[in-house]
Amino acid sequence: MRFHRSYLCVGPLLACALFAGCKDKDAVKVYRVSKAEEPEAPAPPHASAPGVSGMGGLPQTGTPTDAGVPAGPPSQVTGNPPPNWEANPLSTFLQATHNNQMVTAARKRVPFSRLSQIDRMFVRVAENIVNPANITAINLFYRCHSAFRAACGASMAGQVTESFALNRSCLENAAYALHIQDNPGHDMIWWERNSSKRHKQAVRDTFALGALRATVSKHDSRLSAVFDELYERAIDFGGHPNQFGVASGMSITEGPERTAIKHTYLHANSIQMDITLKTTAQVGICALRLAQFMMPQKFLLLGVRDGILNTERGL
Repeated sequence: MRFHRSYLCVGPLLACALFAGCKDKDAVKVYRVSKAEEPEAPAPPHASAPGVSGMGGLPQTGTPTDAGVPAGPPSQVTGNPPPNWEANPLSTFLQATHNNQMVTAARKRVPFSRLSQIDRMFVRVAENIVNPANITAINLFYRCHSAFRAACGASMAGQVTESFALNRSCLENAAYALHIQDNPGHDMIWWERNSSKRHKQAVRDTFALGALRATVSKHDSRLSAVFDELYERAIDFGGHPNQFGVASGMSITEGPERTAIKHTYLHANSIQMDITLKTTAQVGICALRLAQFMMPQKFLLLGVRDGILNTERGL
């Protein structure tokens, strides 16, 4: 089996353009899946005994429940993993992502501090929303914040490609929220999306990327350019299954008798992670700036407007 040479050169080109690699891989765990052209697939990777951590979010938090079982008080997982958290490939991978997040917070203190500052600004606004002008728009703001947190988790874990999909979600939720608040009646178009094919097409037309850009540009043409650049970057590197997103974790070694394929799920301490962490911060600031047009006085009174100006320096 032979791969087209253009695919083999995508990785190096990508490294030069955006994702240049780094040899220091001690900071975080590298999780790879390899497959060679042989009848049997290699065994999945294993790791030491895994553990779990809690989850949180705004405006309220909770834990999953089994279907048909009444929800009780949120359960707490402390030092010991639950009995069904055995050493299988999924729990191993999930533990590796959590470990990577902890190591990233410890060793990349400036990026983590910036992400934390952005999250605190989201929280400050989210906890002080009373009688919003448009309930749908505000709920999209909450989804925007949730997507930002998910993008932080993915980027800190080294899930480079996946973080771009989450960053796209963050940007879209922020843009939808502003678009709906600026245009009375758009919320009802959005809610009726699945009523019929005609309604679905109406949503596609109303919330087309060009329409979102126009709304952002109406408020700030420079921010519209930033939004567009970040959105296109997200699409290129993971928001859609495009070549750059796949190539960022791809390694192909062609030999005389077989071709070995390796793919990185969790990137090590590298420029890949650095750029991903920076992009996530840029997306968070852009989303907050979009939300600021919805609630200018609240952002001013809560000190979030000044917080944005201070945090975005150096981005």
